[in-house]
Amino acid sequence: MASLAPMLTDGNALFVSDVLSGAKLTGISQYIFRNWGSDINESRLFADKIIQAGYKKVGVIYEETDYAKGIKINLDNFLKDSGITVMSESFPTGTTDVRTQLTKLKSEKLDILLINPQTVTSAEVVLKQMEDLNFRPRLLVNDNVTISKDLVMKHKDILDGALGANYVAPSNSQTDLILKMYKDTYGQDCPQTTVCVETYDTIHLIAEALKVNGEDVAKIRSYLNTVKYNGAGGEISFDGNNDRNGAVYTLFIVKDGAVQIAQDQ
Repeated sequence: MASLAPMLTDGNALFVSDVLSGAKLTGISQYIFRNWGSDINESRLFADKIIQAGYKKVGVIYEETDYAKGIKINLDNFLKDSGITVMSESFPTGTTDVRTQLTKLKSEKLDILLINPQTVTSAEVVLKQMEDLNFRPRLLVNDNVTISKDLVMKHKDILDGALGANYVAPSNSQTDLILKMYKDTYGQDCPQTTVCVETYDTIHLIAEALKVNGEDVAKIRSYLNTVKYNGAGGEISFDGNNDRNGAVYTLFIVKDGAVQIAQDQ
């Protein structure tokens, strides 16, 4: 998406997305609108929990991608001048061995470790090798870990008590209808409710923008700048950076192989 932004500067097209959460997309282009929460909110939530708990030594193992680096960089920024030490180790996408990085982090006797992968596949590598090394610190995990029911169940012992965060769309009377439509169409429940609902809403928002404005990009941009669209995932409007207003992250905890909303938000 970041590479697409310069192509939109002539105002001959615009992009409306959901699911994309990278913090670097905030304000990147007046022609990119995001119906989703920014990862900067995930990093802020993690930083708040770290500070509240009084932790002084934090570790991060992260994949070398824009998404994962963005969470790590923003966590660093939120903890800057807090007196908290952040120790980071990274690995390239596709790596099959992170034991060296994990061994370094284990030796630091961390108060808490953030596992910050790009995919479930790389999360599996990290968790399996932590188990091999008997490295079992308190954990924070990004949303790529918490969205995978299979991963959380498979590694339920090491993940028990881990805190994660994700954007959760508000629910209203339309939500159940959308989920029923999904199941009727595909024969199974939607695996990620917010993704299904926000994708549905984004498509219908685009359709409404075209219906009202035709294919005039300037008019569509002006429309989106002021829209208050009532979707299945709540009211959609955009802030000055074209991010969705009110798209805050929710804190989750892993318990007994399942992910649930943490009670101490």
